[in-house]
Amino acid sequence: MWFSRARGLVAPTYGLEQSNFDREKNQQLVLMALKNKATSTGTLTDFGKVTSLMDAMGKNLRTNIDTKEIRTIMNLGSEIKESDIHRLSFVEENNVLMTTGTAGGASIVQPAAGLYDYDDIRAYIKSEIYATPLSKEKATVAVLNGSGVAGAAQKEADKLTELGMKVVHVGNVPGNEKLGKTQVYQLPAGKEKTATKDKFKELYGSISSDSSKYNLNVDAQFIVVVGTGS
Repeated sequence: MWFSRARGLVAPTYGLEQSNFDREKNQQLVLMALKNKATSTGTLTDFGKVTSLMDAMGKNLRTNIDTKEIRTIMNLGSEIKESDIHRLSFVEENNVLMTTGTAGGASIVQPAAGLYDYDDIRAYIKSEIYATPLSKEKATVAVLNGSGVAGAAQKEADKLTELGMKVVHVGNVPGNEKLGKTQVYQLPAGKEKTATKDKFKELYGSISSDSSKYNLNVDAQFIVVVGTGS
């Protein structure tokens, strides 16, 4: 019980580096251990044992789950493997979506974007639920307009963003040079982004590794130069 509750700075709750967030990770470990134990002893496949446990908890257990729904939960608990569970962290480095704060004099956990601002969290969950090999790579892309048509680079950037890439820069080619066919350049940091490279080849036909004339000071793994043609 103390392991599940630990988050504070002093005993008996003790101190953990990420406080509430470490406590939640530990609680997940406890829940999975209980689930594995209940599965190994046959409890989760015995409706009578499950209802007896609920009765034994008495006033310590309150739920709005109907009796008919208990069997569904039992089946899920028995069939789901820990290796199939996909955990999302909202406090990872470079993706801090939750933080601590105060409200009404009480310590709280709140969105990093601001109290009640859940847009970034919803977008992150959606991107993970519907993730593809391409979107999982989260490749960073710079898009340059070499077509001479106003807005062409932004239009292409929006299309790439919809596919799951991260556009970090939109601008014009040096000297406003006009190009024909759209060209993609792979920077050294994009070498391992195989799904992204495959998609670029599908969209534009080829990828070049010589991007020396587009020396951008941005953290991009690929440069897409939009031309006048396809």
